[in-house]
Amino acid sequence: MRLLVLGASNEIMPKGYIYSLGITDIINASTGGCSISAGVFNYLKYGRPLADFAIMSFELNEHGILRRGLRSEREVREMWSWTIRSVQSSNTKPIVVVLPRLAKETVQRASTCDIHKQISQDHGAVFVDIAEIFVRAQKSGVHYSKLMRDNAHMQHDAAQIVGHFLGEFLRSLSGNYVSGSMQKFSSCDFEMIGCAEFSPQRSVIKRKTSLSEASLIQLQQGEKFVVHGSPGDRLVALAANRCSMPGASLIFGSRAKGFYFDQAKVDGYMGVVADISDGIAFEQNQVEFEVAQTDAVQTEPTWLANMAPELVGKPALIEIEGFLVKKATDAIFEFESSLPPEDSLDFGKSGYGVALSKALHNL
Repeated sequence: MRLLVLGASNEIMPKGYIYSLGITDIINASTGGCSISAGVFNYLKYGRPLADFAIMSFELNEHGILRRGLRSEREVREMWSWTIRSVQSSNTKPIVVVLPRLAKETVQRASTCDIHKQISQDHGAVFVDIAEIFVRAQKSGVHYSKLMRDNAHMQHDAAQIVGHFLGEFLRSLSGNYVSGSMQKFSSCDFEMIGCAEFSPQRSVIKRKTSLSEASLIQLQQGEKFVVHGSPGDRLVALAANRCSMPGASLIFGSRAKGFYFDQAKVDGYMGVVADISDGIAFEQNQVEFEVAQTDAVQTEPTWLANMAPELVGKPALIEIEGFLVKKATDAIFEFESSLPPEDSLDFGKSGYGVALSKALHNL
């Protein structure tokens, strides 16, 4: 079995649930601290990889992003729709996983869980609500500290239990989908633009970790950069290196967005994909931006600015991998529908979900 993983920090943790699934053939295209924008960007970056199943999980970050108005629900739904339809058209089975969060010593479901459940139902994806099982575990007497290590990550023991039973669940699904009729869908379309690919005059910096790698260009204060596109396209996200302190304000015409980093490490790399709410329109087939000091202009809020302190007075520096562009024209997906067994649509009520619940009670 080959598994594609499009997720955030829970999906890349060394002792996280992904590495307890009992699956050895894993393409982990996850990026910590990001929304579904990272899922779209990474799916394209990795060349639309083929797999039997695709685990997708971004609800913990989207909980904060939507609450702060940094991305609209419409934009989130558009990207989820594109991602699910894209993997389905490659005969990959989508599995949408929602994980628990912790607030004031109380295990909770993120506010976006029901949005992801509805998206799953609308697109024929299997929905796995791990958060609800954790909520019930605490209510039945399991102390929150045995379930959660912080506000967004499961304790290692709990995560490994989740991985074990989720892996068993995936193996039970393998080969048991029912083929249906040919289906045709239209959706917003997206394109990934890698900076190193269309800017050969600039020196390219190669960065990598044990999990991922990137080709980046480094921009400093006062430099300008042009991204080319088509009329009607919109630039909707930026992929950068979070280790390239301090970040910068990027000025797009009359708009400016703040991208601040606090993970400095010489020659280090920590990828991040930052949303640009409502996008930046391509004018005359291009978007031009200028790099400015983080406190030089009044910037629109971004999720990265929320997650890191504004580094006042530091000369701007940012390493950019690329951009995500929403195309003016729609994508058309046509494929044979494939439905999971009826009793697998609710993981919590399946034998594997019940067994997971019992195992958490024994922590």
